[in-house]
Amino acid sequence: MSFWARRETNATGGCVISGPSLVNRDIIPDATWQQYQSLVAIPKHGTNDYLRLGHWEGRGTAYFDDVRLTPVWPVHAAFASGLVLGKGESVEEGVYHCRLHFGGEEANYSRVLHEHQCGFNTTRWNFGPGAYVIYRHHVPGGFRAAKLNVNVNYHTGGRLQVEASPNRQQWLPVGTLDAERRSGELEIPAAALSGDTLFIRLQGEGANCNLQVNQYELAAPLRQPLPDARGTSVFVEPSEPAPAELKVEFPSLDTTAMPPALVMRIHYQGTQRLNLRAVLSVAGGREESLAMPVLVPGGSQVVRLPLGAPQPGNHVATLGLVDARQRRWFSASAEFKTGLLADSRPGYWLAENNSMGLWWCESGWKISRERALPVRPAGGKANPVSLAAARGEYEAAQLVLRPNVAGEVRSLRTSPLLNSRGQPLKARLEWMEVAYVRVTRPTDSTCEPGWYPDPLPPLSLPLRLQAQGNQPLWLNCYIEPEAQSGEYRGEITLETSLGTWKVPLRITVYGFTLPPESHLRSAFGLGTGTINRYHHLTNAEQRMLVYQMYLTNFAQHRIAPYSFFAYSPIQMRFTGAGAEKRAEIDFSAFEKAARQWLDGQHFNSFLLPLRGMGGGTFHSRYLGDLEGFKEGTPEHARLFKDYLGQVERYLKEKGWLAKAYTYWFDEPEPKDYEFVIEGMKRIKAAAPGLKRMLTEQPEPELLGHVDIWCGLTPEWTPEKVAARRAAGEEVWWYICCAPHAPYITEFIDHPGLELRLWPWQSWQYGVQGILVWETVYWTSSAAFPSPRQQNPWEDPMSYVSGYDFKPGQIGYWGNGDGRFLYPPRAAMATPQACLEPPVTSLRWENLRDGMEDYEYFWLLQQRVEREKQRGSSPARWREAEALLRVPEAISRDTRSFTTDPRLVLAHREKLARMIEKLGD
Repeated sequence: MSFWARRETNATGGCVISGPSLVNRDIIPDATWQQYQSLVAIPKHGTNDYLRLGHWEGRGTAYFDDVRLTPVWPVHAAFASGLVLGKGESVEEGVYHCRLHFGGEEANYSRVLHEHQCGFNTTRWNFGPGAYVIYRHHVPGGFRAAKLNVNVNYHTGGRLQVEASPNRQQWLPVGTLDAERRSGELEIPAAALSGDTLFIRLQGEGANCNLQVNQYELAAPLRQPLPDARGTSVFVEPSEPAPAELKVEFPSLDTTAMPPALVMRIHYQGTQRLNLRAVLSVAGGREESLAMPVLVPGGSQVVRLPLGAPQPGNHVATLGLVDARQRRWFSASAEFKTGLLADSRPGYWLAENNSMGLWWCESGWKISRERALPVRPAGGKANPVSLAAARGEYEAAQLVLRPNVAGEVRSLRTSPLLNSRGQPLKARLEWMEVAYVRVTRPTDSTCEPGWYPDPLPPLSLPLRLQAQGNQPLWLNCYIEPEAQSGEYRGEITLETSLGTWKVPLRITVYGFTLPPESHLRSAFGLGTGTINRYHHLTNAEQRMLVYQMYLTNFAQHRIAPYSFFAYSPIQMRFTGAGAEKRAEIDFSAFEKAARQWLDGQHFNSFLLPLRGMGGGTFHSRYLGDLEGFKEGTPEHARLFKDYLGQVERYLKEKGWLAKAYTYWFDEPEPKDYEFVIEGMKRIKAAAPGLKRMLTEQPEPELLGHVDIWCGLTPEWTPEKVAARRAAGEEVWWYICCAPHAPYITEFIDHPGLELRLWPWQSWQYGVQGILVWETVYWTSSAAFPSPRQQNPWEDPMSYVSGYDFKPGQIGYWGNGDGRFLYPPRAAMATPQACLEPPVTSLRWENLRDGMEDYEYFWLLQQRVEREKQRGSSPARWREAEALLRVPEAISRDTRSFTTDPRLVLAHREKLARMIEKLGD
């Protein structure tokens, strides 16, 4: 099913519903027309189903156009062993895995879906009484054993019966999931594993059955060893059917070729010889012709159509059969995806010998372990590793080693970097290892399983090198504020067991300094409880020491945490009795911390906790109390105003009130608005100058009660931002487990450049602040009940916790959600106290780059305004003013943006040179 949709500019909340009534998909369109499509596998006997388009709990109008329903042929990956695997299936180290990602464009379809009589909504099966889903798993040689993980994410009644069979004739019980047990590992009976095929049936039971399933994962060791293989699926849509005498089939996707090739088999039943040629056009490129032998009556031919694309993403190949007279005998289109791990764009060749190749790339790329060595340039002369930065700025590049055989890095040195006058560069250079985490459950339909680069631990030598696998090394460079502008050159000496290389290095220093305080505000969570638990900290001195390390990391990345005073709070107590009861406040510990982090390290915001204030989320809420008086009573109001009024006056006197905000209710729904408004009124009455943040988009009922709007990124348009700013309010935005693609996200299995572009889009839209709920979300109390805890180095998924999730219940927020920092490796290896700083990540580094890029825009804007005020000739500042607009090639809107860091660096270079031109 495909259609175009948009919502009017002022539409908010809710979602659009689409698809057959039994296979619904919820989406959230924005104000521009976008095409949406999804596969739908109709239930058995679902012939009376119908299509529907509408919206649910949304405000405003949704528009639809060009609705189509088209049959497609699924084609799956075939391997030399006779194995066939679709998307979500793989063989890894002798174990067959099937990890189904419900939702996205595949919706409920998968290669292993055999039959069903069950409804589906967006990301989950909906089981009522008697509803069932049957999966079929087939591997040559069969399975030695099998374990199944199924998760019931929602339950109000009944139970899910899980059964297995080798032949669909005899069903054997596997387990039951219900209100008490919603998930867990289920052992498949040996009697169900007698052949090459295994059937699994999920069935809803009970007259009141109402439950949902959002996870299905099977792991089965094989009877016969097979090479590692990863499945994929391509969908062919016929546009011009073949005549009766010509039968066209697509039996498989040949993965032995590179790029993979779609296999087309042609059977000819005509009476005369037929001379055809196959034509192929990939991703809108030039049509290519593939020669074919002459077809004879009763004969067959096989043609392989290579499906390669220049960059990751969803692509369309048009294909057909044409005779000598240009008459088309058949045409179709094939949708396929090139994954992030197959991106062939990045990289510059440096050197190679028989044992190893060496190359480099910019910091915004995620380099897969399998990525081939870039093409050697004509003449064989290497481009130097190149960086450019302002004074007071960090910038990075990746040096990538690709060994043909196993080895190790033994030494890595950088020579002094000198300018043309022989003067050394004043800078700090640091090397880090680019480590990998294994994604087994992709975050969304644009992602794929595999090994993704993310943690960046300090480089520890010797470093083992894996044969036929890339190992990037991260070079971080900080330009000291007193450095002189200009170009500096030196070299990197790399000593390995496979040879020694000298790599040219060039660093350009721009002639200006970044401001020490960031002009894009930020608010990121930093949970001290998680830090203390993972670092095994047992006393106050250890906790403060490690906490300061994390805060230092935040300051170095231009990000403000919710709190810098977890161990230095504002102390408050009430003295007196009755109407004479008053608040006594001790600011001494807080003031010491504030001078260090607000004044010294330039954090530009902090969350002021409110004692006696209630709170909640869309899920639940509660009223606060002070000294036994419930929120909303006159006694509470008097004590609250006394206490909070003193805090407000103190912060104003110290010059810190403008950086403070309250954030006491999270993501309200319309049912919560009255509760939120009453709370906002109480804060306003007690401390009129304290800014009240709400993680919600502007809604008519809330207007006048919010000082900082912080809605999800899809909720904003430039017009909405401008309207709230014109009303004297601030506009921030946030990301978390949502949104998914095509928006900017925080996920590990999304492109590396996304987080660098978030501040660019903030500038583009006029947004003043960014927020992420957490940075050290390393475990889930639901998925890992105490005393267990997740190892974020081994499992990148952020699992749901809270929201009534019970111990053992599994829910998914996405790979890396709320997790930008890692505990040190030493903390994971020993139960002893680990007094080391956190390990940064590729995403955290790219976000800092974006925060620094934002300062380029801010600095240039200041210079343009100065030139205007001076009455300078428009010729002097018009070109500069044009550069303040983010180019469409970099970001057209929140859904359309580049993943190529070279475009970002090119515009950043123009900004830098214009800043230099206009001077201080």
